[in-house]
Amino acid sequence: MEAHHVFRTSATTKTHRSLVNQLHLMTTNFSRLPPLPPLRDFIHMYRLRAKKVLSQNYLMDMNLTRKVCMSAGVEFREE
Repeated sequence: MEAHHVFRTSATTKTHRSLVNQLHLMTTNFSRLPPLPPLRDFIHMYRLRAKKVLSQNYLMDMNLTRKVCMSAGVEFREE
């Protein structure tokens, strides 16, 4: 029974390491991406519509978008 517990811990540790490695790759690759256009231009470019019914209307409010970015630890730049 104890050996089974050790195996589960080992598998959990490997999974954790894998997730950490994936996150590291995502953040390092993210820094190489070109800058995105302003949100309003992006929405207009792809003819997207934020629907209030789907609670997407906050995307057009720059104050709320700034707060979402800050709480996620993402730098917000309004251009």
